[in-house]
Amino acid sequence: MASSCNSAKSTTNNQDSAAADSTMIADGFVAATVMLNNTESGCPVLLVFENGEKLDPINLDESLAIDQTILWVKFSRLRMPPRCDVASAISITKAQKKAE
Repeated sequence: MASSCNSAKSTTNNQDSAAADSTMIADGFVAATVMLNNTESGCPVLLVFENGEKLDPINLDESLAIDQTILWVKFSRLRMPPRCDVASAISITKAQKKAE
């Protein structure tokens, strides 16, 4: 019996999470994973998006710069020389940690 109760709870949590994700996407946010200490790239912090694109956030709040953290971000692309070889620079407009 306990397993059936847990599966119902899990389904509800998944539905709530999907609804929250849809709301964030509708509000213009994009999910990205924080990558730190990329010595080969030259960037102190990278944001890696679901499509594989890597971008260099020049103003990411230090409290959100935690390796492997998934964030919701809004950003603007910058017209400046790249600080590293693998990513273009972006300015973060809004960012928040994605609910687990």
